[in-house]
Amino acid sequence: MSSTITLVTDADARAVVAVCRGLGAAGFRVATASSSRTAPAHWSRFSSQRVTLPPLLDSEDAYVEALAAIVRSGPYDVLIPGSDQALRAISAHRAQLEAHVVLALPPHEVVVRCLDKLALARSALAAGLPSPETAVCSGVDQARAAAEALSYPVLIKPQHVITEVGNSVERRSSVRVDGPEELAWAVPVCGDACLVQSAVSGEVVSYSGVRAGGSMLAVAMSRYSRTWPPGAGPNSFSVSAEPPASLTERVGRLLDEIGWEGMFQVQLIRNSDDSFSAIDFNPRPYGSLSLAIAAGANIPAVWTEWALGGSPRPVTAAPGFRYRWEDGDFRNMIWNLRRRRLRAAAGVLRPRRRVVHAYFAYDDPLPLVARMAEALWSERARDDARVPRAGS
Repeated sequence: MSSTITLVTDADARAVVAVCRGLGAAGFRVATASSSRTAPAHWSRFSSQRVTLPPLLDSEDAYVEALAAIVRSGPYDVLIPGSDQALRAISAHRAQLEAHVVLALPPHEVVVRCLDKLALARSALAAGLPSPETAVCSGVDQARAAAEALSYPVLIKPQHVITEVGNSVERRSSVRVDGPEELAWAVPVCGDACLVQSAVSGEVVSYSGVRAGGSMLAVAMSRYSRTWPPGAGPNSFSVSAEPPASLTERVGRLLDEIGWEGMFQVQLIRNSDDSFSAIDFNPRPYGSLSLAIAAGANIPAVWTEWALGGSPRPVTAAPGFRYRWEDGDFRNMIWNLRRRRLRAAAGVLRPRRRVVHAYFAYDDPLPLVARMAEALWSERARDDARVPRAGS
């Protein structure tokens, strides 16, 4: 496998650090692509090549043209999109790429459907994983009426994760709204066409893996202990768990409904009656991917082997492994300290066994150094923006 080179985009994403480490551990060579020299995955010891691309958010056409030139001239075997934006762009322009590198993507209409949160809600209902009550809205007035009918707090979600703005693209995120005063600014953030969804209580669960050839080739389940921001953000601390057979069956039905093959993550709420409700779907590497790899389900390696025509042995992640996102847990600690929640802050700092981190690894420390440099640079840029200029 050492002669095989997998090119992974979005080297600035923490998920791509995990992809590098997982592929490297399985014997694959890895090249990472980004517009930033300080992208953490570029500095992994498993990244054998650093590729520079123009920013996708500035121009999709320029991004794809540069990527096409790279795969035409380079010895790359497989291309893995590291973000929703890259996935959509690569899928939409696959004719320029797939003659030179393996994409192994489902049809473009499937990719678009996987990035549509309303389509997810419909497919999840058909699969027996009904999403929390959701209203489709246009504009602030409709969203306000829906939020009042559902009762606060609610989640305001963009219907389409990726939105075209001229020749560029935007990725829009969900926002938790606790009262009417927050709704007026949240709706424009998510776009005029948005979903208003009940923010139901319950344990957040991640079910991820690889689905290919009609089979589940890799499975990993985890339970969230903390998120950042609290209550509505990405996973900052979680533990791997044994997936119930009934959930595996329903997730398989969900993937069949939407037609997805490849790496994936479904985020769910475990309800008080032990049923599950689907709340999000990621058709790409996801933030806490390093947990699955540490627990024995090397999702990127399984997918790459399949994409190259191999027959990977099905794997399931073992329970009892833990994951920490350094940025998120540091902010969690500060958030609790500011509210004098000393016990909760101490819980964030409590040492744990079998913990894998988003950026840090003893045998691969430079991604964390790069992430720290990136954070310091961003903070300095924000400080510079606050300094009044002469004549202003």
